[in-house]
Amino acid sequence: MKVIFAENSWPEMKEAIKQKDIVVLVAAATEQHGLHLPVETDTRCAFEVAKRAAEKEGGVLVAPAIPFGLSSMHYEWPGTISIRPSTLIDLVFDVGRHLIHQGFRKIVIVNGHTPNVYCLIIAAGLLKQQTGAFVAVLNWFDLAKDAASQVRESEPGGMRHSCELETSAMLVIRPELVDMSKAVKEMPRLPQDDFVKFDIAIPGKFEISVTPTYTGLTKSGVRGDATVASREKGEKIIEAAVDNLAEFLNALKKWENW
Repeated sequence: MKVIFAENSWPEMKEAIKQKDIVVLVAAATEQHGLHLPVETDTRCAFEVAKRAAEKEGGVLVAPAIPFGLSSMHYEWPGTISIRPSTLIDLVFDVGRHLIHQGFRKIVIVNGHTPNVYCLIIAAGLLKQQTGAFVAVLNWFDLAKDAASQVRESEPGGMRHSCELETSAMLVIRPELVDMSKAVKEMPRLPQDDFVKFDIAIPGKFEISVTPTYTGLTKSGVRGDATVASREKGEKIIEAAVDNLAEFLNALKKWENW
């Protein structure tokens, strides 16, 4: 069995489903990531973490990624493709329903784009309600929060978008697509920043969804500090995310009732 769902033939898929009932579904985005990162950054990071965790754990398939999400805040930047919340909910529900129909009974949705998460939770709830299957939703970067907190050099707000964390991760995953000569530090503050979590790796802040447009907010599209990113940091961040996801997948194999 090949870990990547799409690399298997249908007879191979038939045998794989007989043996294992867990599939990982990545949902992310295609959107601007500053001058130095590709527009696939969110999808690429989430998929790579999912693939490495599935390879480490064994016996888990990774379905084709959903590369579109709620990216209206980047709408005017070239390269961004955004879909409506209802479209994302319907898309995840339809994909999940078909995976369940084929025999998977446990779906782990790995999210790569923060604004998606509420839609993914709704879709997961609908799938559980209508099929009885187990569906979990998690953000890949939350799995690496402790590691990111330990290796960071940027001040609070430096890990927001196209930032120290994402750039470091991409220097591991697709270094040939990262142009550090164009990496910048842009950290505009908003009124809510004193009260809510405005950074991927800041513990102790409560989370409220506030989604401003990035047009006029930054010149480059970066919100954070990409200049202090490094491959060494990225390796620790990716390793932590992979280890935590693999641990969850291993535990999930043993769960029969939920």
